[in-house]
Formats: sequence, structure tokens, C-alpha cells
Amino acid sequence: MATVESTFHKFRPVCVSVLNQPSVDNLRQLHQLIQSVKKEDIKTLAEYVIFPLRVILVKYNYEGTKFCDKKVLEAALDCAILAFSKVYIVKFDILKDFITQLCLTINPSNNSKAKTKDKPGVYEEIKVKVIECIRCITNATDPKIWKMLYSEDVIPVMGHLISSLLLLIEKEKLIKLRIAAIECLLQISSLTEDEDVKTPYSDVNKPQKSISIALSVFIPGISTTLGKVIVDTVNHYQNVAVTAIRALSLFISFTMHNDFLPMEAQDISLSTFYEIINNNSSKDKQLPVNLQQNNRTLSHPKRDIEWFKTTSSKLKILLSQIAQFTSCPNFKIRLALAKFSTRLLFTCIRSLKESIVVLMEILVALSYDEYDEIRNYCQEKLALLPEYFNKQPGISQ
Repeated sequence: MATVESTFHKFRPVCVSVLNQPSVDNLRQLHQLIQSVKKEDIKTLAEYVIFPLRVILVKYNYEGTKFCDKKVLEAALDCAILAFSKVYIVKFDILKDFITQLCLTINPSNNSKAKTKDKPGVYEEIKVKVIECIRCITNATDPKIWKMLYSEDVIPVMGHLISSLLLLIEKEKLIKLRIAAIECLLQISSLTEDEDVKTPYSDVNKPQKSISIALSVFIPGISTTLGKVIVDTVNHYQNVAVTAIRALSLFISFTMHNDFLPMEAQDISLSTFYEIINNNSSKDKQLPVNLQQNNRTLSHPKRDIEWFKTTSSKLKILLSQIAQFTSCPNFKIRLALAKFSTRLLFTCIRSLKESIVVLMEILVALSYDEYDEIRNYCQEKLALLPEYFNKQPGISQ
């Protein structure tokens, strides 16, 4: 293991060269040096190595092509991606500042100080690299430090990041980029695919509840965008639609989970469940409602009973629109919808009471699917649902 001093002496002249002359050659030299140094040797020099890359982003975001061209910016992002795969971020200021600069790079319209006339449209290659860099930063950051992004006083930073990703998800033409942006959105939100959709949050993992509360402020924008993307891509870009369906189920499940309901709203009788199924039908065939809210004054919502009722009511229209695609000819879409419905029924059956019929109709319709995998999956979940529901706390006959 090299000493900190010897490693510093290797990086110093290269970092100085990048600062004084941010060229592709100098950045390539820095990239090779980062690649050659072991993780344990570069950890203590994280700030020093990242600093010249941050300066390049700041100057590019302000001066545009007058400062550097696309190739230099790409080379700087390549260095950042590699650097963040080897360092460990333990200072919040580094995280916040770099995330902010990356957002400005892919969404320059949010930068009031930028000289937009010298800044052309952002290239797709740059956007792909920025997303990859964000994901590397997420992996490189101490979880306790990353969680600070969810605190109320820095909500604008997380809001900037989420809105930048949503813009890519909704507007970009490159399929690879849209899918990467959705996966990045899930990663920064600490959401992963968990096959056991019945895992409780409240007692097992209390930190998750605080993140769920923080994400609630963004659920209107996230739901609206993902819903629109599903509707727009389901017949033409199925890979995007499938990814969006999975992401939407994870976001709704995480923010509307039964375990996060106020205690007085927990109870629901088994007879009420069957009454809802028997006496209602999902006739809401409207386009997804605009769930957006005023983001000028962001703050954590008070998640009382009224908040859950209002959010559930708005989500019902969105879920009804998505449910119409059970007849989509693409089997991947239908399988994604089956899993979408299952996740919400097994995690949000109390908080989404108004949507039980919609979600059940998806499973029932697909339980007759021509594909064995889809048909068997739905029949299995339908058979498990009453037993699962009956075992939940607060259930009365």
C-alpha cells in the first residue's frame, strides 16, 4: 500500500495540469492515473482528485463552449465516473455540489447564470454519461450522507435532481437514455426490486419511513410523468413502458405502504374488502390526472389520513388508465401489469382502498391470459390474496 504522500505527489502535477489546461490529453492522463491507483490509496485524496473535475463542470455550466468543447466535457465525465467508483464520499458539501453541477449540465435551462447563447443543446452522449456519474456517486456516498439529501432544508437539491431525470424520462427520444434515467431515479430514491412485496417497513427498517415521507413531496410529479410515459410508449417502445410500470409500482408502494398509514386508518374489515370488489367497478377511463403540485415551496407533507385519502383519490384515475392495457398484444407489458397490480395489492390494500377494484380487475383479466407464465402468476396471486389479507393486523371478519 502506497503512502498518502507518495500518492499525492503522483496526482499533484496531473491535477494542476487539468486545472490550468483542461484538455482531452490532460484528462486522459488523469484517467489513466486514477485507473492505476488502488482504491485504498486514493480514498484519502478524494476531494483533491475530484476538485479539478468539479471546476470543469462549473465553468462549462457557466460559459458553455467558450470554456471547452464536447470532447473535453466527455473526458471529464469519464474521469469522474472512474473516480467515484474508487472513492468514498463522507462530506455532504461534496455530494450536494457535484450533484447540482451534474443537473445543470443536463438541464441548463435551470441555470439562470449560464450564457445560453454559448451553450448548445446537450448531446445524448453527455446525458448518458451524466446519468452514469450520478449512479456512481450514489454508490460512492455514505448512506448517512446520502440520506441528508432528503432533509427538508435541502429538498430543492433533491427536487432539482428528480426534475432533471423526469425531464429526460419524458422528453428524450433515445430509448437507452430514457430507461437509464428511470433506473437512476429509482436508485437515488433508494428503491430496489424486492420480490417479497410483503416485507413490512415500520418496525424492521425505520429509516425507510423517513425517506418515504421525503419522497411524498415528489410523488405527484413522479406519478404524472411515469403515467404519461406508460401511456405514450406502451404501443411503440415497450421496453420503456415496462421499466416505467415497474418504477411506478415501486414509488407508489413505497410512499403509500400500509405500514405508513396513521394507526386510526389501519383497520379494514374482510367483509368491506369483498363489498368493494362486488359492488364497484372501475369506470374511470380518463387520461391520467395531472398530479403536479406547486414546487416553489417544497416541504415534507403532513401525511395524515386526509393526505392519504387525497393522494389515493388522484392515483385512482391514473391506475384506471394503466389498467386498460391488459389487452396489450405485448406479453411483457401484460406481465409487468400483473406484477404492478400484485405489488400494490400486497402493500397498499388499505391506503389504496378506492383502487382495489382497478387492481383486482388487472389480475382477474390476466388470469385468463394466453401465456402460461402470466396466467399462472395471476391465478397464484389471486389465490394468496384473501389469506394474506386475513392475516393482516387490524382485520376483522
